Amino acid sequence: TSLSALALASCNKIETSSTADSLVAAKINAGIQTKVQGATWDPTDAIGITTTGNAKKDGSEYVNIKYTNDGTGIFRGSDIFYQNPGDVTFTAYYPYLGQENSKPGTDGVISSKTSAANQSGNAQKLIDYMWAQTTAKVSSPDVNFTGGNAFTHKMSMLTLTFKKGDDVLLADLSKYTLGGLTLD
Repeated sequence: TSLSALALASCNKIETSSTADSLVAAKINAGIQTKVQGATWDPTDAIGITTTGNAKKDGSEYVNIKYTNDGTGIFRGSDIFYQNPGDVTFTAYYPYLGQENSKPGTDGVISSKTSAANQSGNAQKLIDYMWAQTTAKVSSPDVNFTGGNAFTHKMSMLTLTFKKGDDVLLADLSKYTLGGLTLD
């Protein structure tokens, strides 16, 4: 009888070293407001997710866990398990860089310098930095980077449109200069 009571008690734990069956994994859903190329995720787009308030037995958090879009806006990757019943903060960024369990960029700082080569085609994806943050908990394990918590740009896109006006011939416009832009 005492053995069965012990077995039932261990099934209610959030973290256990003996089985993954009693662990609750986060399910990642992500939306975007705009993207350099459209307003939807591409099937192979990947994001990195780090948790706060979700320390594992060794005291570490989940860091830069890679999740890839399955084509429907649901992202799949290495499981992030809830380690406590309270709120867990999930912070995510796009595009994914680095390796799981290591901070992306240089000690967690992602930097990029734009250039003419990055301004068109698939290269734009490499500088389309977006970020999102939300909370979830084991009793409601879906992590929704949607609505007010959807991915938003942390960069700017500048589009110039030249229109013909009085006394202006667009054919005469062969060159223009912009100043004061920060490209890092």
